[in-house]
Amino acid sequence: MPDYQYLAYEIEENIGKITLNRPEKRNALNAELIAELKEAVPRMNAEPEVRCAVITGAGNKAFCAGADLPIFDTLREVEKAYAYLRNDGGTITRALETAEFPWIAAVKGACVAGGLELALSCDMIVAGENSVFGVLEINIGLLPGWGGTVRLPRAIPVRKAKELIFTGAMIDAQEALRLGLVNRVVPPERVEDEAMDMARNIASKSRAAVRAGMNIIGNSLACASIDAALALERGTIMTLVEAEETRRYLEPAIRMMQEAEKKS
Repeated sequence: MPDYQYLAYEIEENIGKITLNRPEKRNALNAELIAELKEAVPRMNAEPEVRCAVITGAGNKAFCAGADLPIFDTLREVEKAYAYLRNDGGTITRALETAEFPWIAAVKGACVAGGLELALSCDMIVAGENSVFGVLEINIGLLPGWGGTVRLPRAIPVRKAKELIFTGAMIDAQEALRLGLVNRVVPPERVEDEAMDMARNIASKSRAAVRAGMNIIGNSLACASIDAALALERGTIMTLVEAEETRRYLEPAIRMMQEAEKKS
């Protein structure tokens, strides 16, 4: 396994896991951690055995508190600011968002600013009861620059997204669940186990079907019409019909249904 200073990189059977490991700094994103994430997330995406992955933060106080304060010095210069937004944040979040398998964010404590933007780039979020969420950049005269102003209005009602972006307000785990920002809320000590259980469940399914579903969902959101999205769905599923892996799942299911029908 690769050795990192500010994150832990693990693979357990076919589940990957990355842990932001600066608990004394609420897992804030310093330059070194950002550089490691830029290398680690694409590396995990390329691991041939990984079928689902979890990203979390060490400790119970924070998933990630956003950028470390010294990072903001780089925003004084246009070229450095662009590199931070596109080359750093853009590389990491798009790697999470465009993976061929699902990423699950396991969130305990503060998930704010760049931390929330990391979580928004994942496919699912498991939240601890102690979690809080927000984009705070408006308080320093900025806006979320790692995709928060784009992904948050796609994740929750747009009026609520505008309120959070323009006021810097935070919401708790139950409100995040009500809005559909997170999938599940569990006690903090259960967060990582719950995320790993979800990952194992997904990993047990047909890899080809999950990968195809990722493609359909991701691309259909960009389609100009519902007809184009439905055509994409039909075309993708037709490729699954003839896949050998599909038969391994489909044929036992058909036999089981036939046997159940005989007994009824």
